[in-house]
Amino acid sequence: QLRIIKEVLVEYDIDLKQFKDLRPLQVLNAIGRVKAELAEGKNPFDDKKTGQKSSPAARIALQVYSACRERLLATNCLDFDDLLYLTRELLQRHDSVRERLQRTWKHVLVDEFQDTSQCQMDLVKLLTSSSLFVVGDADQSIYSWRGAHVGSLSDFEHEFKSYGGKDGVCTVYLMENY
Repeated sequence: QLRIIKEVLVEYDIDLKQFKDLRPLQVLNAIGRVKAELAEGKNPFDDKKTGQKSSPAARIALQVYSACRERLLATNCLDFDDLLYLTRELLQRHDSVRERLQRTWKHVLVDEFQDTSQCQMDLVKLLTSSSLFVVGDADQSIYSWRGAHVGSLSDFEHEFKSYGGKDGVCTVYLMENY
């Protein structure tokens, strides 16, 4: 990823030194946000919205996104975001694959649930058929910059009410550190 973004920046004649302390990794993170918006059905390239993207990293990400995407695909590479989004798409479109995985993994455990993004939440729903156990602490959510949905724990009962089986959703609060 880093090699590709550096190559594309050179190809587009974009010198990050002209922006104070801007690094290729920040542009990659901004590309990740573009992918997240696309995965949520939004259009990050909408002219009305692009003016709101005031950070240099966001503007550059929009400019080089297509070239980076094409370069990744041309080299048969996927990044972490692609793995999540394409897996979600696979499970949404192919019932047989989803059902096979649900039969294989009857019990699903998700740690650090407070840091799940909407796409990751969708994956949990697609993989869970009957038994789901999540662990999380809303006070320790640290990945909002990466698209973590901060309300994932508070929304849990509502989001997963149909997955609770005969006993429904059960929440256990540990008020002491064990």
